Amino acid sequence: MKKIYLLILTVLIYGTSVSGQNSLIFPANRNLDQKQISKIKHHETPSNLKSVSRWYNYGETIDLVLGGLGTYAANYLFPDSTMQVVYTGGVVGGTWIHKIGDVFDPTAYFFNDPSSYMGELSLLKESTYTLDSIEYYGFYMRGVQSPSVVDTLLVEVKVDNFPGSFSYFGPTSQVSINLGVDTVMFVDLLYDQATNSFGYTANYSYKVPLTVAVANDTLDNGINVIRVAPNLTIAADQHFYVSYSFIPGYTWNPNIDSMVNNNRLRFLSLNENPGNFPVYSKHDWNASYILPQDVRYNVAGGWNGSYIPSFAYMGGATNTYSYIHHAIYYKCTGVSEFAIVSVPENETENALADAYPNPVNVNSSMIIPVNSNDPNATLIITDILGQELTRYNEISDGKVVINTSGLNGGIYFYTLISGKNTTTKKFTVVK
Repeated sequence: MKKIYLLILTVLIYGTSVSGQNSLIFPANRNLDQKQISKIKHHETPSNLKSVSRWYNYGETIDLVLGGLGTYAANYLFPDSTMQVVYTGGVVGGTWIHKIGDVFDPTAYFFNDPSSYMGELSLLKESTYTLDSIEYYGFYMRGVQSPSVVDTLLVEVKVDNFPGSFSYFGPTSQVSINLGVDTVMFVDLLYDQATNSFGYTANYSYKVPLTVAVANDTLDNGINVIRVAPNLTIAADQHFYVSYSFIPGYTWNPNIDSMVNNNRLRFLSLNENPGNFPVYSKHDWNASYILPQDVRYNVAGGWNGSYIPSFAYMGGATNTYSYIHHAIYYKCTGVSEFAIVSVPENETENALADAYPNPVNVNSSMIIPVNSNDPNATLIITDILGQELTRYNEISDGKVVINTSGLNGGIYFYTLISGKNTTTKKFTVVK
């Protein structure tokens, strides 16, 4: 089910690179229901498999995990820096973001958490699915140009196996402090500086005309929603990369004309609060990217020729940029090999009770009450990638005591297998 939480338009002031952004306040009532009992039930025969569709947004999914604390912010998207922007205090400077992008993988475990997404499509790494639709959320505003002027939103999609992983090292920087790991893995989203273009031959390229009618067709809060329909098949072990560009249909006076009086496009991104990403996992490749001035003009050093993932701006003594993900939604359809369902009322007697304390500190212990009379019941502890860590085949005194000294901070799951019943719940380890 797609969920849109773009509500109240306000103004926040950030550092120089992101100052003057509009921010959209997230509602505070999106906390996860930790008491929800759920399980993953495998369909027994191929005849039970069915096609299911689902909307995805990675930032929103992580915000659910974090408790719904994030805020949306907007920034301009323009092909080069000769178009000026009025930032806070009346200071005029060049546009600094020229393209944005996403690397997207709906098979990531965060999208398939049985305690959060019951009844929705659940994709395995081996699944084949289709990318049906893309919805871009932002602000398209018209200036003094003639109504006959038509701008363009260019959407390009590349489907491929990952060309290899790259690492952002930060063992002593704010990156490792925020993310809790020494090395952050990400995909190198390529950019061709010579042609100012996406660095791949796209499987799908769509030019959306931006007209007066598009500018006037908004949600109640003024946001424009622009949809395209790629209908691309994504095979097992493949993922898709997406680039978004704004192409003005008019000319401007370099370093003189401002966005204030001209047609302009702004994109929305979710800023994680409090500016960190404590549930980050290596090899979860989902990330949003920007292409800033220095890459556009080939003065970004090691970043030349690449879109920059948002977490790269979290270095230094303080956070200069929150962990962000763009407000762009992807609708995928696949065969739901595992359906996420609720546990019926009559099965809850033998279901797991809530672990306590939860969250639990590292180098501590946690108790999982088990109310099963089945002598063959098994309790399994897994990480967020579904990898088994510990198995308890003997359960005594109606409980299992978990020692957390060998666990890192993050999200884990405990599953009780009793006869034909399987019940899964979640716990969090904090540092």
